Amino acid sequence: FSTNNGFIQHFGLGSASNIDSLKIEWPSGIIQTGENIAVNQLLTVLEDTVITGIDDKPRNAPSQIALAQNYPNPFNPETVINYQLSISTRVELSIYDLLGKKVRTLVDEHQTAGERSVKWDGKNSRGVTASSGIYIYRLKAGGQVVSRKMLLMK
Repeated sequence: FSTNNGFIQHFGLGSASNIDSLKIEWPSGIIQTGENIAVNQLLTVLEDTVITGIDDKPRNAPSQIALAQNYPNPFNPETVINYQLSISTRVELSIYDLLGKKVRTLVDEHQTAGERSVKWDGKNSRGVTASSGIYIYRLKAGGQVVSRKMLLMK
């Protein structure tokens, strides 16, 4: 993806307990392979011109859901909301105005444990740009609810 930033890829493996083989072909032509990799973990894979490898040490999932402060904040015209899930669960991430009226639902689906990122374009569920002001974003997952404030400025 020709970027220096991290790239997270999620693979749906059903009930598999391991990955038989993983092949990564870099734009530079380097090819990396890994075999018998355990599932439900985050792998850090780095391109190296001499020695290549896969860091297959599992990272611990967070013990509870976590909702980060959106960025940028204040924002115009869009913002990014990051969150983490400790378990596979039904997730709802919605935006509310200060009167408690739902402006838009960004996520409403079952998701696996891990880190997630979603953009809000500042528009309501009808596609109309929301007014300047303070909004609440609320994450419901795994029987927990977490909310934070954000500011849309025009």
